[in-house]
Order: sequence, then C-alpha cells, then structure tokens
Amino acid sequence: MKALNYTALIIMVSSVLAAVQAESFEQGNHLPQVGIGFGLPGIGGDFYLPPFAFSYEYGFHKFVSGGAVFGLSWSRYKSYDWEWVATYYSFGARAAFHPLNLPVIPDFTSKDRMDPYLGIVAGWNASSVRTKSSGDPRYDGYGGTFDPFPLWGTYAGFRWYFNEYLAAFAEAGRGISWLNIGLTFRF
Repeated sequence: MKALNYTALIIMVSSVLAAVQAESFEQGNHLPQVGIGFGLPGIGGDFYLPPFAFSYEYGFHKFVSGGAVFGLSWSRYKSYDWEWVATYYSFGARAAFHPLNLPVIPDFTSKDRMDPYLGIVAGWNASSVRTKSSGDPRYDGYGGTFDPFPLWGTYAGFRWYFNEYLAAFAEAGRGISWLNIGLTFRF
C-alpha cells in the first residue's frame, strides 16, 4: 500500500513539474550542480564513497558558460592482513558550449526543456592514503599525501529541465569521473 501511495505521489509531482514551462540555457544563468559519478579515472580498490561532484557555472554568453568543479571520493583496497584507504580530491575550472542556441537550429517542441553541451575541464587531482595492518602494527597509520596531478579533459552533457529552476543532468567524458548524473539548479 505504501508503495502505491509513493508511486501516486511521484506521478502527481512529475505531472506538475512537466506542466511548468521551462527555458533552455541563457546568458546570465547561475547553474549549481550536484551529482554522483561512476568510474574514477586511474583509481583502484573498492569504493567507500563513489565520486561526488559539485560544480557551478555562469552563463557568460547565450552559447558559453564557465565555472568551477570540485569532486570528492574514497576508496579502499584490502588484503589478507592489511588495508589502505585513499581519499581523492579534484578541483578545477570548466567551460561549456551550448549549441542549441545557435540560430541555425530550428525550433521544435521540447527545445525549451533541453540543454545539450560540450565542455572542457582543467585542474588538479590530489590524494591521501592511510594504512592499517592486522599483522604488523608498525604499518598502522602509515600514509601520506601524494603530489597533485593534472585533471583535464573534455565532456559532453545534457540537461532536461523539469521546470524553470530544476533539471536532471548527465555528463560523459574525462573529468571527475567517466559518467556523472545529478541535479542542476538554476537561478
């Protein structure tokens, strides 16, 4: 019965959100995003926490946005008598091109709800490691911070606006992770 009530609530909320008129990307938009990633480039072990990405973009032009991104993740590798836990931090700048606003793109029914984009990201990754040994206490707490290494790449993304202020997004490419999904807020 509870599942039926939750399903009915989700359908009603979705219907209301879908009925609200939304607009596509515009100059002056503020776009904070929060998402979860799948696949972290260059990382081994099991994930304690999958990559979380937080970003902010500003619409500098009707075709171009730019901003910052921050990512955080933890992973663990466990052997028979020891384990290591690593924390990964990523931060950088990003810029995106929004081609749907080009004048050569004709109007169509859902154009005001979608925002496809292509982007670049550049910044730094950093990590720290902590170890724990059940066999030899000399190795407990051993760890350190590794030198930062570059974060760079390209990505393709898509936002679907439910209303004027909220969109779901998906991004694929080299960045915080290989695939990110989440929510975009617009104000």
